Amino acid sequence: MSTNSKNEDFPVANLAQYQIDVMKSYGDSIALLDSKTRKSYTYRQVIDRIQKLSAGLRELCLRQGDVICALTFNTIEYPIIWYAANLIGATFQTASPLYTDEELERRFKECNTKFLVATPEQAKRISIMIQNIKLRSFSFSKPNILSAIIVIGDNNTSHIQYESLFTSGSVTTATDDNPRTTASILLSSSGTTGLPKFVRLSHINIISNMIHLRDSLQQKPGTCTVLSLPVFHHFGVHTALGAGLFMGLKIVLMERFETETFLSLIQQYRAEFLQIVPTMAARLIKFADRGKYDLSSVKFIMTAAAPLGIGIEQHLMEMFNLNFIGQGYGLTETGFNSGNTKQHYKKGSSGVIPKGVILKIVDMETGRTLSHGARGEIHVGGPQITIGYLNNPEANKTSFDKDGFFKTGDIGYIDNEGYLFIVDRVKELIKYQGMQVAPAFLEDILVKHPAIADAAVIGIPDEDAGELPKAFVVKQPGKDITVKEISNYIHEHVAPHMRLRGGVEFISEVPRNPSGKILRRFLRDGSRKSKL
Repeated sequence: MSTNSKNEDFPVANLAQYQIDVMKSYGDSIALLDSKTRKSYTYRQVIDRIQKLSAGLRELCLRQGDVICALTFNTIEYPIIWYAANLIGATFQTASPLYTDEELERRFKECNTKFLVATPEQAKRISIMIQNIKLRSFSFSKPNILSAIIVIGDNNTSHIQYESLFTSGSVTTATDDNPRTTASILLSSSGTTGLPKFVRLSHINIISNMIHLRDSLQQKPGTCTVLSLPVFHHFGVHTALGAGLFMGLKIVLMERFETETFLSLIQQYRAEFLQIVPTMAARLIKFADRGKYDLSSVKFIMTAAAPLGIGIEQHLMEMFNLNFIGQGYGLTETGFNSGNTKQHYKKGSSGVIPKGVILKIVDMETGRTLSHGARGEIHVGGPQITIGYLNNPEANKTSFDKDGFFKTGDIGYIDNEGYLFIVDRVKELIKYQGMQVAPAFLEDILVKHPAIADAAVIGIPDEDAGELPKAFVVKQPGKDITVKEISNYIHEHVAPHMRLRGGVEFISEVPRNPSGKILRRFLRDGSRKSKL
């Protein structure tokens, strides 16, 4: 069974130019507001800054096909950098400031990142990282990453000053490229095996999915939203920030989520629409002073990135006095695939599939498309589907079915009324607070320790965070290592969301099948029994 079989026509255009043309209709209404500094841009000013920054970047020799990365927490400059790069045919890359130096180095090298836009703190860190690369290679030549570092908000820097790029005129016509095949943005997505992959989303991928979101969310121009989702994550940068500007919202940006500040901003700006992840929902309903704030302005809440527990959903409805909480379903590779709307809502479901998205439920053994109510793997098609992973032909070969649909690795079914239900995951990916953690990535780090012979990592359920990474470790004969030492070792090598918050357990042998694949179900069963 597949739905929606009707594949709508979508504009074939440069994303930045298309977004600019749409934003022109919103004129002098507020587009972006920094909640900390109170600095704001109208839609007219956002367009002007995109066009001027694009000219400045072109003068710096950023060219069609080049990659520029932003290494910041949430800032009102983020979409301006993205669209300015796209306007001249360059690709925008996201990255978390919480990544370790080794993670960033790998990302810059694999993506061939040419320019970096960063805060003063991050710029200093990356400069030191580049010097260390030189020392490691015993070479004083410039490493093959980052031609230039651009710094936001610091006049005392040896790097290029961000605001200095707005003085050289403007780019008012988009570069003539192929929006179907040109990457607008590079996002990180962890696979079931190996290291994180880089997802290439084309201009058409983004444009079509913004239309899907607009039609599903149905938010009026001028509606206020408080955005605290990390903008280096797909949910934050595309679903909330990019689509928010497309819909003409007033977006109040928080640098990072903090419960009391979030509630205070909702009250202050009379926010009507919120997009959050389940871990944020859990913190909101458990906040002792939540009753102090007037939250009556909120009319619609959408959650995504991980399943929302029924108990949390009920408490959230009561806290905001809402009849339902909209849950959305999507992946970095496929964008927004389904969601509950004001007109179409069913408790426990991930909502209905928007026009233009084609979704089918497939029998994993036969490849046959299943009928209503039957459970199988969810395959997604449509113009929003990624054009592929960067420099990863094997992943591109295995991730799509014979019809070009993306194989999500999620198990679900569609009921007789067209509502999607997610029931399980084929993939072994761990979702901590909506962020992806690849077990193989942590296992690779663990076995590099001289006192560890073998290791396996699973996700254990957690009501607030979704899942917590837990490690099972086999010690090297004759070696000794403690749980604390292992936790500290991982702490030093990964971003915060990848830490072993589920604990460490020593075992004599990692269960594997004859081909060497880890039998994680035995570890999960044993972990559950140990809690009884």
